[in-house]
Amino acid sequence: MSQDTTRLAQAIGACRRAALAAGHAIRVQEVEVLLHIAAGTDHVADLIVATGGSRTHTHRALAFLSGRDSSYSPSAGGSAVRSSPFQLIEHRRHPHRRGFQWRLTQEGEALLAPCLHINNPTDWT
Repeated sequence: MSQDTTRLAQAIGACRRAALAAGHAIRVQEVEVLLHIAAGTDHVADLIVATGGSRTHTHRALAFLSGRDSSYSPSAGGSAVRSSPFQLIEHRRHPHRRGFQWRLTQEGEALLAPCLHINNPTDWT
């Protein structure tokens, strides 16, 4: 296994263990969005392109990773709310584009730091 693959596996494992410790499951798409944000992808439109996901699924992943409850339809006729134990990402108005700019919180950095080299400023300045 290459070093990059090992780091990726460690990051996925860290996310899975943190979710299980909080009594929740984390989806692959949520980990993927988290890793793209850690890599510097900071706008929803870019995250949608990077993941190849839909706008709805990307927004649900962002809501879950930022600690907000996310709604979803478990079946054609019903909806439910999925609560989140995390606050791994945060947002602010994007300084150059319409919409929000996303980045890791200190909690998100701490979760991924042992596995990945994080190049994410701790300050918005």
